[in-house]
Amino acid sequence: MAGASQIDLPYCVGTYTVGTSWLNGSYTNNDYVTHVILNGASGTAINTTVGAKNNNTGLPSNLACLVSNGGPGCDFTSHPPDYEYWPSVPGRTVVLTQGLGYSVNVRAGTWNSNNNIAVFIDFNRDGDFLDLGEKLGQVTLPGLGNANIAFTVPAAGYTGVTRMRVREVYASSNVTPCTQFTYGEIEDFSIVISPSCPATYKLWLGNTDDWNNPGNWCGGVPTIGDDAQISRVQVFPPTGTPTRPYFKPTIKSNISATANILTISNLDSLIINAPNPSANALRLAQDLVNNGRISVVSSFTTNLTYSNGTLANNIYTPFKAQSTDARSQIIYSAAELTLNSLIGGDRINGIEFSLWSKGSSASFGNFTVSYALVPFTQHASNVPYAGALTTVYGPTALTTNLGVNTLNLTTPIVWDGSSNLLIQYCFDNASNIGSNDDRIYITQTTGIKSTLILSTTTNAGSGCSLVPGAGVTDNFFSGLNSFRPNFTFLIDRPYTKAIFALQRDWINNGFFDAGYSQVLMDGTVAQNITGTQPTTFNELNMSKGAVNQTVTMQRSITIDSSLILTQGSMLMNAFTLTMNNPSVNTGNLVAPADRLQERQLDF
Repeated sequence: MAGASQIDLPYCVGTYTVGTSWLNGSYTNNDYVTHVILNGASGTAINTTVGAKNNNTGLPSNLACLVSNGGPGCDFTSHPPDYEYWPSVPGRTVVLTQGLGYSVNVRAGTWNSNNNIAVFIDFNRDGDFLDLGEKLGQVTLPGLGNANIAFTVPAAGYTGVTRMRVREVYASSNVTPCTQFTYGEIEDFSIVISPSCPATYKLWLGNTDDWNNPGNWCGGVPTIGDDAQISRVQVFPPTGTPTRPYFKPTIKSNISATANILTISNLDSLIINAPNPSANALRLAQDLVNNGRISVVSSFTTNLTYSNGTLANNIYTPFKAQSTDARSQIIYSAAELTLNSLIGGDRINGIEFSLWSKGSSASFGNFTVSYALVPFTQHASNVPYAGALTTVYGPTALTTNLGVNTLNLTTPIVWDGSSNLLIQYCFDNASNIGSNDDRIYITQTTGIKSTLILSTTTNAGSGCSLVPGAGVTDNFFSGLNSFRPNFTFLIDRPYTKAIFALQRDWINNGFFDAGYSQVLMDGTVAQNITGTQPTTFNELNMSKGAVNQTVTMQRSITIDSSLILTQGSMLMNAFTLTMNNPSVNTGNLVAPADRLQERQLDF
């Protein structure tokens, strides 16, 4: 499934009675893993001496190593859990090739002696480190001492994503992966075991879906001089039936995928899912040979509900029919939005809510929805955010209904991919419009003051300008500020055109779902459009290096949108070119009369 990630196994996490904390929780001269360095294949490496430090949450605030105290960050976690599982990002993951030898360098913490560090790899990915050969070795070090542990990856067996564990234990001659000890720390890493690679081309392994991840290619990510093959039969011989999770290669935003000749097998697919593609989502020095499927994703819509609790309370509703005016500000953190797979540029076009009890008997006057992208994740007090807000709905008279209600925004809410989102709902009536409020289910955002609701019954000015004061009530009394009304966002994602640039032949023996794309043929040698299967392009652009250079059709083709002939000649070669949308307002034919030669052009 595109965009999915591999579900990990439930590895044990060994515990400690004191761990990294040392005497009385001082965290001085303590036991931990200072660094891990392991250089792997294709330029990949684990090196914890650079980049992000360990998770320092829970450490005493007086430690000099903390960033808040001017330090670089501490090289250890708090007790408990005395454990760090590093994310699979550059510098914290590595590719190891079957049959080859490597050396991992480990460094101890500041305790002065008898620091024992062992390294384990789950080579057969059975969820433990107990099989023969999975303990790579163990060293005993002085304070801040380091040493290498050499090992060889088994020449056969499992290939794919697995786990490496580095464990430090004080005064143990036999460090085990899961047993409880007194002092020490564990650091885990996600690594990739790669098969021995073909000598003449790069082979897609499909450990995740990311084209640009070196762990997904046998031999590393292809460059413009490398032939590349997407062929699961070669990864799982002889039938191509996966024995582990296998993901389709996906070219994502801001990635320029390259190769010399790219070949896609009949069992495989290439996906381009790049809302913000690079100038060329895919550039090939020679041919594209498609025996399977190429799919360009050009649209995305989803409904996201925040959240699904079933608590109910009159306090937590923007639709306070018992009040003359109300102002509600609700915050959604960037982490929440990202967790639900939103990216920068995504648009909220509508907001749904469900009333389980309707108390209003008339409309909410001057009802308005507006938003702001803010740096804070919660309200600091009962004073509402006073910065600039963008209005996306209203002001209008809003009549609610029992059950589901939808606000179709007149202007979308556009998320930038990093800020927290504040949405404001407000209305202004001359008098109350019900003896009970319109009630909406709520969910507790434990520990996060996500919701601020102010209201009044005295018609004290505009509801959108309410601030704490005489006659104005709010939900911050008694700490009742972490309950958030349930809303559903109706979301879409705009896409920019994805461009395939080829300098030799387009060979389609499979399926091409063109989406919103352009195939650019810009080589300086003769090029062909060929293959056993017809191709329907969205846009086809011929921009040869010179006027006398050609692109030759070896079979009939269809173009849904635009044919752009910039330079060179297109030889139709007795085949048919069909334009589905030739009119000026729905498509463009940019074709100097002397550059289409031979046979037939259909409109």
